[in-house]
Amino acid sequence: MRVFLLEDDARLRSAVARVLSRRFEVVGAVGSVAEARARLAGLNNGLEVAVCDLGLPDGSGTEVIRLIRQRFPSCVTVAFTVLEEPESVFEALRAGARGYLLKNTPPERLNELLEDCARGGSPMSPPVARLVVRSFETGSTPTRLTERERELLSLLVKGLSYKQVALALGIGLGTVQSHVKSIYEKLEVSSKAEATAVAIREGLV
Repeated sequence: MRVFLLEDDARLRSAVARVLSRRFEVVGAVGSVAEARARLAGLNNGLEVAVCDLGLPDGSGTEVIRLIRQRFPSCVTVAFTVLEEPESVFEALRAGARGYLLKNTPPERLNELLEDCARGGSPMSPPVARLVVRSFETGSTPTRLTERERELLSLLVKGLSYKQVALALGIGLGTVQSHVKSIYEKLEVSSKAEATAVAIREGLV
């Protein structure tokens, strides 16, 4: 089984790659979104499993999860991260992650869990599994937007331009654009009008 690994901590990446190589063919072990894009572009023989960190120096691992799902539709992806807040969990799952494992997962269990995922399972670390179960008990998933994204979205809904939002929040125009891109991806919309409709419908602002 061909496995791809995305992990920005070089020491941990090396250790995990060694563990994975006991059972799988590790076809890539990289530490950033840019490296992941370059390596994935060069893979021509398919990919069965991808293990992706989420907090990366040049972006989010969810970008890579979406890319893998587009390029290799049959590949199963597993988030492998220290992030266990609701926003990170549900964003990764919506992006296409089949499983969500925290980095304190015992190394000796990692291969077993990935094999289970490849067979159709959805391995999740206990805290994450409890979070998912609670979301079904309450009938809704926790908010997808960060506090800053909600604040920015509320200004857009009021009709402010990007430049006005930047001035109001004391941030750069590029930062505003980055937040807007994230908001659009999380809400699965492609315009300000759509984002406004979703925000009002779901009570996000």
